[in-house]
Amino acid sequence: MPPQNEEEWKKQLGPMSQKKIDFFNKIYNNAERASKVLGVPPSYLMAQNAFESGWGESKLAKEQNNLGGVKVGASEAGAMYPSAEGYGATRRVEVSRFGAYPSTDAFYNKWAERLSKKQYEDARKAKTVEDYAKGLKKGGYFTEDVGVYTKGLRGLVKDFETIMKNTPAMDPSIIESRMAGAKE
Repeated sequence: MPPQNEEEWKKQLGPMSQKKIDFFNKIYNNAERASKVLGVPPSYLMAQNAFESGWGESKLAKEQNNLGGVKVGASEAGAMYPSAEGYGATRRVEVSRFGAYPSTDAFYNKWAERLSKKQYEDARKAKTVEDYAKGLKKGGYFTEDVGVYTKGLRGLVKDFETIMKNTPAMDPSIIESRMAGAKE
């Protein structure tokens, strides 16, 4: 039975850090909306955002609301940031143009639009987090080794599924109060 109030909810989550819960509160509604458009579980989307943005703590996430490490062309709003590209012996730091968004909502709208493209079709059809990561890799979303990326996502997906499972029936009033607290 899901917890009935905020105190029970936090107790069931156990040692999960407040940072993870706050990040969930910040992005859940957007992830749920994008999930319906893309057909991908919201836990996969939130895990990818946590992985790409260091739980929303990266400079890119804080300054540009870019939770996905999304690069853009010269015609789109963006800013230059260094990024690690490749893996192992081929790993290098490059300065790239990353998307700049006025809000988390704006990021999610653009991100869902990007993931809707044909090149990410395999990711959208994925039934496992492993297949989701392979689909993203195939589409050119990341340069990291697919095994490393998958391993990073797998644990995060479990964290978000735990939070979602223990959220009191996804009661809108409780979520709204959490969202209000996360915005402050």
